[in-house]
Amino acid sequence: AVAPWAPWSSGAPVGAWGSSLLGGAVGFGLLLVIYLISRGGMGAGDVKLAGLMGLMTGFPGIGAALFVGFVSGGLIGVLLLLLRLRGRRDVIPYGPYLSLGAVVALFYGDPLLEWYLGLLGVTL
Repeated sequence: AVAPWAPWSSGAPVGAWGSSLLGGAVGFGLLLVIYLISRGGMGAGDVKLAGLMGLMTGFPGIGAALFVGFVSGGLIGVLLLLLRLRGRRDVIPYGPYLSLGAVVALFYGDPLLEWYLGLLGVTL
């Protein structure tokens, strides 16, 4: 079954094209802000990738994709620091974790968003 929030679904909240464009804008815009604030802590390629992810997953699917990307990248980053395989100043590529988030969102985005919003006490 196609998730109702998927951009190609007829049940998308703002229509198929609108959902896709909104997801692309949210993904690109959010990571652009992080890129500008971090001053080199995140690459411009990650910003572009997040825009593409948003176009693919739509809105609110980009939320699930970025959530999984942030959490998985953060956990692996902390693990690498704890094991002293990387230092605080070393570069850790973020693209693979963003890509993982996009794949997870495409397959499991709807249940993931429902679970997360349920933790916050929000029902759809």
